Amino acid sequence: MNFGEILNSWEETRHDHRNNRDETAMDEWLERYPPDGSTIDKDAIGKDAEGSRAQYGQATHSEFVKMRHEAELDLHGMTSAQAAAAIDGFLCNAHHSGLHKVLIIHGKGLHSESGESVLATAVRTCLQRHRLAGRFENPPRKYGGRGALWVLVR
Repeated sequence: MNFGEILNSWEETRHDHRNNRDETAMDEWLERYPPDGSTIDKDAIGKDAEGSRAQYGQATHSEFVKMRHEAELDLHGMTSAQAAAAIDGFLCNAHHSGLHKVLIIHGKGLHSESGESVLATAVRTCLQRHRLAGRFENPPRKYGGRGALWVLVR
């Protein structure tokens, strides 16, 4: 989602909230899209930090693998642009719901004309850039293997 879309969506929400006399719209948008780029103080993450390392997308590999995923998103049949929008909404909802680990299924590309998964590359690129995506990697075969990704939600 680009800044113009975010601003337009915020304006629509703000207008709706103004009609309902709800003053929390700006707070909700600032929480969802913080002006600081949502940087995380990695020094605060550790044994004495409140909350788990997983809350910040910083779990170790073994912690990450042991965690159960709490939600799934299936992107089969979507274009790269549709998938990026779906991922953004999914991660935002997961973050606001307090979820820590999710599964995104993009497919292996077995039915694509090129024989490669176009979505696999697009999903990885989207996750690398997304402020709410922490560590991600392919799960074991029973969860989709190379056709899916486990993602820690920040």
